Amino acid sequence: MALQPDLRIVNLEAAVTTADRLWPGKAVHYRLHPANVVCLQAAGIDACCLANNHVLHWGLNGLAQTLRSLRQVQGPARLPLPEGGRLLLFAWALASSGVPLTWGARLDQPGVALLPAIDRGTAKWMSGCIRRQRCRGDRVVVALYWGANWVPVVPEAHRWLARQLIDLAEVDVVYGHSSHHPLPLEIHAGKLILYGCGDLINDSEGLPPHGPWRSDLVCCHLLDLDLDTGALLGLTLNPFQLHRRLAVGAALPQWRRVLRADPGRRPLCRRTLHRLRLQLRTPRHD
Repeated sequence: MALQPDLRIVNLEAAVTTADRLWPGKAVHYRLHPANVVCLQAAGIDACCLANNHVLHWGLNGLAQTLRSLRQVQGPARLPLPEGGRLLLFAWALASSGVPLTWGARLDQPGVALLPAIDRGTAKWMSGCIRRQRCRGDRVVVALYWGANWVPVVPEAHRWLARQLIDLAEVDVVYGHSSHHPLPLEIHAGKLILYGCGDLINDSEGLPPHGPWRSDLVCCHLLDLDLDTGALLGLTLNPFQLHRRLAVGAALPQWRRVLRADPGRRPLCRRTLHRLRLQLRTPRHD
């Protein structure tokens, strides 16, 4: 039986704009024409995270048009839940992902919600931001755009910060991204940490493999949460493979094995699989 998610959240790594002034010093410049934003609507996307290293490729004017374009088909990041309450979506980025420091939002200039560092002061400040917005019955997802594109292991600082957000602010899901390949996941205090979801749809199909990692192997993560507590009840990982630029198809069995055998994922994933052995489901796509 096909799963029908209540909410769909993505990290959108492109400006939605017709602006023609490039941000200087960037190697690539991504953008989506505003007329094509209906693709997000057709896919049923409920919220887009924009705290990443591509959203300002076309300058502040491009960012402003991106926000206007998305507001035509989406509301703010306070999403109603089917049984009452809300899901609050917070998104921050770190310079380690390639976000220039000059992109950081200031009181006198719009920009990316950029974290200065991973330390106790930052964790407490983030927790305060979350608690001020949270009401009784709300569930909270924190999206973090962090780290390099191709990484062998999860940095210890990322693991520390994710756990702090759960311990201090009772965050329900830490949604990490930036790396072009999926990273390990963890269950901490019953809450899910996705250290890196990898890409889902990109234009990098022709890139050569980076060690054991391939840019054309992608995953869709489907979460089942207890709406009363935010605890993880179930997790479905749907592996896909990109075909013929931007077309997503079922991953062949041998490529699904590559995802499972990634040496950077193995130790943490084994512990996670043991904890969720009755709840983690990987559907067949043969």
